[in-house]
Amino acid sequence: MTTSTRTALAAVLLAAALPGCVNLFYASCNHTALVPQETYDVDGVRDVRIESGAGSLDVRALPDLREARASGEACASRLDLLDEVRLEVSREGSTLVVAAVYPEGDDFACGLDMVVELPEGLPLVVHDGSGSITVTGTAGADVSDGSGSIVLRDIRGDVRVQDGSGSVDIERVEGDVWITDGSGGIDVAHVSGSVTVTGDGSGSIDVTDVDRDVTVVADGSGSIDVRRVGGAFKVVADGSGGIDYAEVAGPVSVPR
Repeated sequence: MTTSTRTALAAVLLAAALPGCVNLFYASCNHTALVPQETYDVDGVRDVRIESGAGSLDVRALPDLREARASGEACASRLDLLDEVRLEVSREGSTLVVAAVYPEGDDFACGLDMVVELPEGLPLVVHDGSGSITVTGTAGADVSDGSGSIVLRDIRGDVRVQDGSGSVDIERVEGDVWITDGSGGIDVAHVSGSVTVTGDGSGSIDVTDVDRDVTVVADGSGSIDVRRVGGAFKVVADGSGGIDYAEVAGPVSVPR
């Protein structure tokens, strides 16, 4: 089984594990309503986990914030089910959990666009089905996504991304970065640690301004362009597409 096939299968399994309505056609959500804001005291909280289904997710870590806030806009293809699309904020030990809750059933569509505001200093884990993800300012980010673009900015810790399809854009990370991607371009810039692409099915890989090593373990198709690396640059296996690099301080190893 190829890397792209494994990643695509993981995306399908992730989507299948989510509540029924999010597996259908988000575009047919023609009834919408704002979801009341939920707040939660973060005293004793050490990390945050977000469980989202269909819809966009915007997470922001804000200075001087002393509580977690979650709000959003729900949609459903049936008006009578709109009120059943909601947010839940709860606690599991030292983990704060923000979850999208959907009605049961498989004959309708629904989704929830979420905005989550957090105090600075909390690591983040995201499990998402489909829709764009934007994360800014958290103390680390671990993102698993079925489909949709991913944008991570100003992350003060390590970053891990497992993505089925959609672009991945990562900039300004104080730590190491690991990426597994099925399809879609990967852009990474300004990383104080190392960058490792463990597997990429298709799409370009562009990496610039990395303090330590850059490693591409397996690439299916698409160009690889690496610039300004403080350590080594290595490509273990490459399917198709050109490999370009410049200003690499350490040793370079690429397939012939």
